[in-house]
Amino acid sequence: MLLLPLISMVLMPFSLATHSDFHILYPVRGIQYFVTHPILWGNLILLTIPQFIITTSVFVVAYAFLYPPQAALAFILNGPVGTIAAFISMFQQATSIARSISEVFLYPKPLRVLFDGVLVQEGMDRVILQGRMAAPPASEESDYRRAVTWMKSVPRKLLFPTWLFMVFLRFCLSFIPFLGPLMIIAIDGPGTAGRCLGRYFELKNYDQPMIDSFIRRHRLQWYSFGLFASFLESLPFIGFVFTFTNTSGGALWAVRIERHEMRESRRGKNVLGQRRKAKYSALQ
Repeated sequence: MLLLPLISMVLMPFSLATHSDFHILYPVRGIQYFVTHPILWGNLILLTIPQFIITTSVFVVAYAFLYPPQAALAFILNGPVGTIAAFISMFQQATSIARSISEVFLYPKPLRVLFDGVLVQEGMDRVILQGRMAAPPASEESDYRRAVTWMKSVPRKLLFPTWLFMVFLRFCLSFIPFLGPLMIIAIDGPGTAGRCLGRYFELKNYDQPMIDSFIRRHRLQWYSFGLFASFLESLPFIGFVFTFTNTSGGALWAVRIERHEMRESRRGKNVLGQRRKAKYSALQ
């Protein structure tokens, strides 16, 4: 493909930046990786039209029914300038609502497939196999276990719609000029990081205490990754593309963790072998 060399040239500055160990750059690395691996594009292409329909519908409803009263109130309080501020505020609100709807109904399964695809591309098939092998066969599962498995297969945001509160909170914060969007990004940051690495925790069979321990050990990296990823996803209309690239970045972070653990394991085995060899030599 003639397009790939051109893309590689455009992304060369990002490639140089991503050799750094700063975890805030993993979303950037995810962009580079996703763009240069067309095999990962399938689900994004399939979801482009549904995402466009959702976003357009939300914007039409928002500006038809929510903007007029907000603009009238803003005009009374701040004059003509207020209507402009209300227009921008409504743009932010509609973007946030469309993003929340897509996270519930469009993204869960495609992002799981994407995460696994990056692991396969990076030679980490064993992580996926170990995660699947850890689950007991269907014939050995109890009714309770089957019920838990079914609940896990359904997006949690459908079973526990606490996201409605977050939508309302985002809606309220978006009324605050400039600071409102920044506050939304700060609130969404940890959750975005959790979504990007959620599949890794699932494959490793981490329970909540283990996930909390992981976050404590990587607190700075966790929040820096989440804030930058959340900022990218908050961009209107194109934010859904960064949902996929951020997942790629999360998968690359998981690959780095696995490779580090493999090196440490080999190093430990080498040290143990040397100790046994020294002990055997001393007995001679």
